[in-house]
Parts: sequence; C-alpha cells; structure tokens
Amino acid sequence: MFKGKRLIKRHTMRIGAAVDIVYPLLCPEREKEWVDGWSYEMIYSQSGFAEHGCVWKTNFPEEGEAFWVMVKNNPPCEGTYVKFVPGLMVTELSFVLTNTQSNCTLIDATYTFTGLTEQGNQLIDMTLPTSCEQKLVGLERSLDDYVRKGNLLTKNR
Repeated sequence: MFKGKRLIKRHTMRIGAAVDIVYPLLCPEREKEWVDGWSYEMIYSQSGFAEHGCVWKTNFPEEGEAFWVMVKNNPPCEGTYVKFVPGLMVTELSFVLTNTQSNCTLIDATYTFTGLTEQGNQLIDMTLPTSCEQKLVGLERSLDDYVRKGNLLTKNR
C-alpha cells in the first residue's frame, strides 16, 4: 500500500515595503510584474486577480501541468494556496505578512509538500529540500528588488 511522504519548508522573507503594497503582488496576475519567466492561465476568477476560490494553471518543465486554488485570502496579512500536480504531489503554501517598525514586510511562508506517487516521494527526498530553498531566496530577491526599484530581476543578472 502506497504511503505519501511529506516535507515542510519554512522561510521568512524581508521585503522593503509595507504589507499593503506587498500582499497584492502575491497573485498569479501580479507575479508577471516581478517573477522572471512567470506564466499562468487563469481558469476562474471573478476579479482577474487572486481571491478566495480562484483557480489557475501553470506548466513548467520541472513539474509539468499544475493546478492552483486560493483557499484562504485575508488581505493584507495572510493567504493560502493549494497546488495539485497530477501524478506527483500536492503542495500547500501558506503565508503570513507582518509590518516591521522600519515599514518593511516580513513574509513567513510555509510550504507543505505531500507525495502522491513514488515519483512524488522521490522528488521530496532528493530534490525539493535544496531546490525549494534556492527558489525561495530567488523570489525574495526579486520581490524586494521590484518593490524598492520597480525592476524585474532577470535570471541572467
């Protein structure tokens, strides 16, 4: 009988702007402004932006087709997305934003990965622990640069 494996990764990002500026950027449509190479297809959203119950799809080489749902939306302080990659895994991404005294934002992000197949379990064991941390550091740099300077950091910078 198959038993999925689980990996939980936590990361705190420090972003140089207040939560009311940062939170709206954590949206599939707005990520095009600050994530180099970001693309997605909105399946359902009343507003066209992140909202409770919106659904979208991504398709990146490292995982293939993935379906996302926003299951919690409490702007400007917290949200949760669930990502389903058929035949591989389910990921829950929860984030809590707090303002600092210096008018920066701390984003406490928690990724919970659950393997759905042996292939998903292998990814959790061998690839995700390192690649997840690298990806989060890169996203932090990109978002911080965008809110401070209005720049989109490209992958070859």
